[in-house]
Amino acid sequence: MRVTGQVLPVLEHAGWQVETVWLDRGDGLREWIELRHNSAVEYVRTRPELLKLFQRHGLRSGDFREIRVEDGCE
Repeated sequence: MRVTGQVLPVLEHAGWQVETVWLDRGDGLREWIELRHNSAVEYVRTRPELLKLFQRHGLRSGDFREIRVEDGCE
């Protein structure tokens, strides 16, 4: 679901993808940062939290590049 109607970039590196998404986890609709790898998905709210998640998985933010996703939703 895109509340603003904007198409936000999906970033990818070595099978990992990062995207900003709108998600309701029980406390109302909020913007989250979603990190996907294989079938696993993790969510964080802030860039510092994302950088900690990258570090935990041995990733560097500078390695990610924008990709175009053609899923019919945007």
